[in-house]
Amino acid sequence: MYAAFETGQPETMGAGLFNDLEVPVSRRHPAIAATKQAFQDAGALGAVMSGSGPTVVALARTPMHADALCEAVPGAFAAVGLEG
Repeated sequence: MYAAFETGQPETMGAGLFNDLEVPVSRRHPAIAATKQAFQDAGALGAVMSGSGPTVVALARTPMHADALCEAVPGAFAAVGLEG
């Protein structure tokens, strides 16, 4: 994931997202898997459960892309980082 970021290839960053807890937690709380799928269906570069849940984070190409993802996924909000 770091190499993808450093080389300016954001499309490959999503493949580096992984959380060991996501599968067992998603079994007990299907909304996590549904939210992750909604982000992916909306065009996120990747999505993953954060920590032990219940938050799901998604990668966007630009702030505008993040806004579009938020419009597509109910309850989502954008937090833009990694500036400069």
